[in-house]
Amino acid sequence: MREISFQSMINTLDLFSTGVAIVDQEGRFLFWNSGASLITGHTAQKIVGKTFDEAMTMIDFFGQKISFEYFLEMHCLRGNAASLEVWIETPEGLLTHMRLYSARLTDGEGTCLGFAMILHDVIIEEVLGDALEKVAEQAHIDALTKLYNKETLLEDLRTHIENVKRAKYQIGIVFMDIDRFKSINDRFGHITGDSVLSLFGKCILSSIRKGERAYRFGGDEFVVLLIIDSEEDLLRFTQRFEREVYETKFPVTLNVTIGFTVVLGTDSARSALERADQRMYEKKIGKTHTETKTP
Repeated sequence: MREISFQSMINTLDLFSTGVAIVDQEGRFLFWNSGASLITGHTAQKIVGKTFDEAMTMIDFFGQKISFEYFLEMHCLRGNAASLEVWIETPEGLLTHMRLYSARLTDGEGTCLGFAMILHDVIIEEVLGDALEKVAEQAHIDALTKLYNKETLLEDLRTHIENVKRAKYQIGIVFMDIDRFKSINDRFGHITGDSVLSLFGKCILSSIRKGERAYRFGGDEFVVLLIIDSEEDLLRFTQRFEREVYETKFPVTLNVTIGFTVVLGTDSARSALERADQRMYEKKIGKTHTETKTP
């Protein structure tokens, strides 16, 4: 296997968008990659060959100038690796907020040869972090109803069950089904059906409290997980939700069947959901019998 040359490694580091720099044990810059130039405005031609104190103005949270001596003291306190919030003055005189990570470079005997540094632009890091968080969040959301999807429900329920086992709190499952939803699609079309589902999701979101979650289980079936003190809380939720549905102007007349159960420490996610589903189904059968008997 061929060894990677030092120059090859340097050429690779220069391709990184993250700022990378290397200083020797005296604090003189030996390397400053294109990423560091991009985020600070200082070019390698200006930085390389200069000492830490000569190259640029860098200050800490309190406005104190960070000298190489200050940098070494930080490493003495924190060991071989350290991090620091810094503000670097650009050539235009503006201060750019950076997160500086550094690590000692040593030879085979442990002698310090210098330091490798990584610079992150905090603003870019936060913007990218928010964007990635939104993308990750969207992967758990049903696009039509804006509720969480079935996969997220199963993950959340497993976590809740573990907490129920430890007696941290009680959790209840509310299982909902829109009555005769297929006939709505068949009679009025899928656009109307989608409108019903979207409004139904809004009704659920309006009925839950902060920190509680609702899920589209599939098709016209929905689940809500509620942290409760007793089964009475589940009943109160269903009454509140049914009132919300009644007061919402749906494009068609809408009826919903609801079943609920308290989750047990002996439950699995599947058994708890099946029990709530069964109770919802029993109510639906009861409705059918009542309608059949009505003259």
